[in-house]
Amino acid sequence: MYEMPVAGEDKGKKQYCARLVPSGTVNIKQLTEKLQYGRSITLVEIQGVLAGLIHELEVALQQGERIHLDGLGYFRMKISSEPVKIRRKCGRSMYGLNPLLSFRKRA
Repeated sequence: MYEMPVAGEDKGKKQYCARLVPSGTVNIKQLTEKLQYGRSITLVEIQGVLAGLIHELEVALQQGERIHLDGLGYFRMKISSEPVKIRRKCGRSMYGLNPLLSFRKRA
């Protein structure tokens, strides 16, 4: 269970919600090896397809698109910031936001 912070009138009260705890991490190399096993496609071909997929996901997300991959899920850009009291203080420069997307470096 995860204890969530409570704001507003209920501040100080406790709220709990369920949260998944990962059992591990599978990287691209491990995925490509699993995909290649028992198939007539080479490791290099799978790596090329995955690299192309990642590139196209980046491009679509940079253009503000939402992506749906059947059986996998939806991908979209998300932004969050700290609240401010003056509207004009909330902007890209204040938070160092970059309109370009970058995924984490591969392990």
